[in-house]
Amino acid sequence: MVSKNGYVWQAGLILGNTEAWLLYKQYVEEQQNINNYLKSVYGIDATLLNLYALDSEKVRFIHQKYNCPPVWGIELKHDEGNLAPLVKGKIIQGIHITRNHRNDKMLAYPYVFESYYHQEGKKFNLRENKTFNIIKSSLTCYPPANENLTLELTQANANGGHFSSTISQSNDVYKTGCLMIAVSGDSSFTLKNTHNHSVRLVFFCEKIIGFGSCLSTYFIRENGEKFSPELQSLYYVDLVSNEEIQFCTKELDVEGKRIRWVFDNLRLV
Repeated sequence: MVSKNGYVWQAGLILGNTEAWLLYKQYVEEQQNINNYLKSVYGIDATLLNLYALDSEKVRFIHQKYNCPPVWGIELKHDEGNLAPLVKGKIIQGIHITRNHRNDKMLAYPYVFESYYHQEGKKFNLRENKTFNIIKSSLTCYPPANENLTLELTQANANGGHFSSTISQSNDVYKTGCLMIAVSGDSSFTLKNTHNHSVRLVFFCEKIIGFGSCLSTYFIRENGEKFSPELQSLYYVDLVSNEEIQFCTKELDVEGKRIRWVFDNLRLV
């Protein structure tokens, strides 16, 4: 392929009519039966596509406007009051999000169309992932000391992913006595200030080594204000008497992605 065309194909966006796909299906099945060196491992899709292109000469480029990686010189121009992305003077119909841009919140589909992605994505989940209420005693098992801030846990739930809490015992990484709640999937828990005065809640959220971050991580104040904190950044909120605050994640991958909420000097009751 390199000597013939100067490049090899990547199995990115592939288009074809019914006849074309049936021919390709037949070719793939024949190769699997003839060549025992073909294995179902990373790269097999591009390997078969290149073999097919070499043997059949039935693979052609589509215009970049239908399959444009961000590094291919996307231009932005105003079109009737809106910003329009162009490549080589053509309005882009599809941006191909490659590995380096999959967490780019300005480009990646899961972030740009987050609600739709999450809603529709559930239809393709192989696990049912029902939502369960978390037993309150599992999160209020650490008795508060006089110096601890206390908030009432009014609800907690998760959809079959990971949900656990612990107290930091060493000040090497965290302050001793921090409450840490690790969550995954769709999760939420609500805390209420039952004191007759305002309190300040100090916290941050972080990645967990060995796991990706949840797609959406946010908290909601009682007035409906929603905020998505940056990972590894410290925040505080002042809660008036009887005010509630809810901490949430939304993520389709309940096994491979999770985050940890870390609260300074907090105990739940």
